Amino acid sequence: MAIALTESGHTIEDGIETAVIDARFAGGPLIVATEPLIYDDGRVAVTVDGPGFRLALFAHEARDLSAALALAADTADRPATIRRHSDVDERLQELNE
Repeated sequence: MAIALTESGHTIEDGIETAVIDARFAGGPLIVATEPLIYDDGRVAVTVDGPGFRLALFAHEARDLSAALALAADTADRPATIRRHSDVDERLQELNE
């Protein structure tokens, strides 16, 4: 059983690369890995294990999920615009005086 560490910090054990993502709002870490499908046809699934769930995805499904997550992350990174009544700044100034 050989274990190696990649440049990205992922581990490779017996030829299987694994990434552990700290996802505190998910209830614990997410473990992303690959493993052979239950069918013995040589195909490999991308697996995502989290607290209380497991996903097994074909490669194209994992890429689609990755793209959707990247788009959502870009949206989440943008600061939200806070809209307030036009007189709020004046009232705050009055309270500050």
